[in-house]
Amino acid sequence: ELAEVLAAIAQRLPSDELERKKRVLGEVATLCSEQLGDKSRAIGVLKQLIALDERNETALHQLDSLLEEMGQPDARIDVLTALAELGSANAEVADDLLKLAQVMVQLNRHEDALQSFRAVLMKKRDHDGAIEGLEALIETAPNKLEIAAVLEPVYTGRQNHEKLAWVLDKKLEVTEELPQRKALLRRIGDIYENRLDQKDRAFAMARCSLSEDPSDMGVRMWIEKLAGETGSLANLAEAYVEEASKAEDALALQFHRRAASIYHEKLQEMPQAVEQYRAILA
Repeated sequence: ELAEVLAAIAQRLPSDELERKKRVLGEVATLCSEQLGDKSRAIGVLKQLIALDERNETALHQLDSLLEEMGQPDARIDVLTALAELGSANAEVADDLLKLAQVMVQLNRHEDALQSFRAVLMKKRDHDGAIEGLEALIETAPNKLEIAAVLEPVYTGRQNHEKLAWVLDKKLEVTEELPQRKALLRRIGDIYENRLDQKDRAFAMARCSLSEDPSDMGVRMWIEKLAGETGSLANLAEAYVEEASKAEDALALQFHRRAASIYHEKLQEMPQAVEQYRAILA
């Protein structure tokens, strides 16, 4: 009954008592939500209040919470956008932008999610929630290159080399042009080799580079160096044999010769060396 009385009072208040009307509507909304458990009615009352005062931060936050509880993500977009547009007048603007990004993810609106996550980082560069959100988004979203472009400077600034290598690998997944792929592989490999002291993983990147462009002497020098430093000569010889099987005759001959030399002189594995010498003679 109290809610009915207060609602009636709010309706009858003249326009020159706007502040009192807003206060009464706020009381009705709280009563409906907390005492009566009538969240749908509380939402309706809060919408009336916001229609009178579009910049009412408290009412907007209350409405967003109720819409979240009621499972209405589409309706939350307008509310969270209004909160974001309050700018510095809203002390929780970064958190509201993060909520907006999370709603966009929920609705599979990946581009909009990225824009909201980016807006959070514009407010606070090291916002962990936004960074974690982007890390999750890049796993499923098609716009990996755009997301990586946001995360890459964050990891560089933090000197988080493991994460930097990870996000560059995400870029690699959707990069098709050979020069860009080779550059990414080399950059990832350099991080493993020189920043993380994980030369086995660097060797794996060099192996991928060799597969991308077997004729690149720079790649071959790189993989030879890493094979020696990691004790991966057997893997190197196997890589050369595999590449020889796919290469044109002149390049295949080079790979067979180098594989034969490794098997014979470095590994003393004579059956494999003989097999490679026979391939050279053939």
